[in-house]
Amino acid sequence: MTSVENTIESHKNSTLEITWIMEMDTQCPGSEELQSIFGGPSENGFGSAAFMFLAPEAKGTHTSLSDQAKLVYQRFLGDAWDRFGANHWLAGWKKSFHRQAAETTDFLLEIKSSEYANLRRLLGVLIEGHENPEEALRALQTTFNARSVASFEAFEVGDNEAMSGLILAAEFQSGGRSYLIFLMD
Repeated sequence: MTSVENTIESHKNSTLEITWIMEMDTQCPGSEELQSIFGGPSENGFGSAAFMFLAPEAKGTHTSLSDQAKLVYQRFLGDAWDRFGANHWLAGWKKSFHRQAAETTDFLLEIKSSEYANLRRLLGVLIEGHENPEEALRALQTTFNARSVASFEAFEVGDNEAMSGLILAAEFQSGGRSYLIFLMD
C-alpha cells in the first residue's frame, strides 16, 4: 500500500470510529462517560467494565436483555469462564430488579428501597469504593436514568464462594443497550 492509500484507509477507519462513537452516544446515552469512569469492554474478570451494543447489533441477535447480560458476563470473565465452567459462574446469577420505561426513573432510589439487600450493598461498594464516587454516581445516573431507557434490569453475579458482583443493564428506545459489570472478591 502506498502512503496515500494508507492515509485514505486511516481516514476511513477514523471516520468510522467517530461515526460509531457518535451513534453509540445517541443510542446509549452516557456511554462514553460510563466507559471512561468504569472502563471499556475487557476480559479481566475482576473490577468493572462497560459494554455497549448499537441497535442492529442488539436487535439482530433477538437476544433478551437478560441473555445478553449473561454473554457480557462470560466475555468479562474471559478464560476463567472456561476454566471453572458455566455452572460455577452462574451459581450466583440472580435477576434482582426490573423496571419498564413507564415506571420511575431513578434506579438508585428504586434499588435502595428494594428488598434486595445484597444488590444494595454491591451498588454501594461500586459507587463508594470508586476513586471518585461523585463521578461514578453521575455516570451511572446519566446512563441508567436516561429518559430513553425502555427497560432496566439488575443482576447479582458471582460464584457463591469468593466472587460477587452485579450487572446493570439498560435497553434504550433506540434499541441500543448498555451493560455495566462489577465483580470483586
